[in-house]
Amino acid sequence: MKAYIDALRYRDLVQYAKDNYVIHKQLFDRIQERVAAGVARKVDLEQATGRLALAEANLLTETTNLHDVIARLQRLYGELPPETLEAPTFLMQALSLTLLMHQKLLVRKTQIYCLPLKIFKQLKMK
Repeated sequence: MKAYIDALRYRDLVQYAKDNYVIHKQLFDRIQERVAAGVARKVDLEQATGRLALAEANLLTETTNLHDVIARLQRLYGELPPETLEAPTFLMQALSLTLLMHQKLLVRKTQIYCLPLKIFKQLKMK
């Protein structure tokens, strides 16, 4: 479940990083044209170069993280996930199943349900 949700999250992060890179590349190109025309200063180009490099590094990092998560999904499920993942609709079913199957949670759930009866008995004894 966690690997699936991580894959969803990292696919979004990669898309954000791509969008960010495209915007910084467009700004860099515009500033480069302005510097060549003598309208802008060279320091502006240097700053844009640094920001473009950071956007590229962020894109590479997020892409690497996505590949790691997809490899983890493949290891868990035995196959590559589809290109488009949907948000899990089975989350509540999985949670219900977990609550039913996990012994410690089942005991705590029973204790919670029995708590009013226990309090009633204690009050009655007083």
